[in-house]
Amino acid sequence: MGTPKSVIIGAGPVGSILCAYLCRAGKPCVLVDLRQELMRKIQENGLQVHFEDGVYTQEVETNTSLEALEDEDIDTVFLCVKSIHLTSLMEPLKVFEHTNAVFVCVQNGIDSEKVLAHHFDREKIFRIVPNFAGMILESGVVKQSFFHAPNFLLPPQELLYLATTEKNKNREKVYLLDAIG
Repeated sequence: MGTPKSVIIGAGPVGSILCAYLCRAGKPCVLVDLRQELMRKIQENGLQVHFEDGVYTQEVETNTSLEALEDEDIDTVFLCVKSIHLTSLMEPLKVFEHTNAVFVCVQNGIDSEKVLAHHFDREKIFRIVPNFAGMILESGVVKQSFFHAPNFLLPPQELLYLATTEKNKNREKVYLLDAIG
């Protein structure tokens, strides 16, 4: 198999911006959203994100189903959907249940990682406190409103600041996140 991929679920502003940063850092990604027309448009035109320093257009693999990724080598699943939609993802997320993939909640809501903990191994659940936001300009085109480093990654029981994570067993993933801000 090649390099493991990250799955970003939710192609709104946060998911799109995160996907663009990961791709810019060289990480293969799959952007997943239920909106078929949006996924088609991104597949045809690339994901376009307007950053402060210019416009970034990235070809990115897209999908409308997590089931279709069952045989892929996935190391990280980023959940970038509204917290109210999280419970509806529990059944589809089971395709990653017996893999080495970790789950990372990237949401404004508090305690969304607890929803995952009821269904999956707590050691594989993390949360990013995002310090970035954006807005949709049109289908497949997002503008980053702000991005303030640092962003934080939280495992189930402790807060890890990205710059001091050498002891973290998932440090490769954390370093990748550190590289994007």
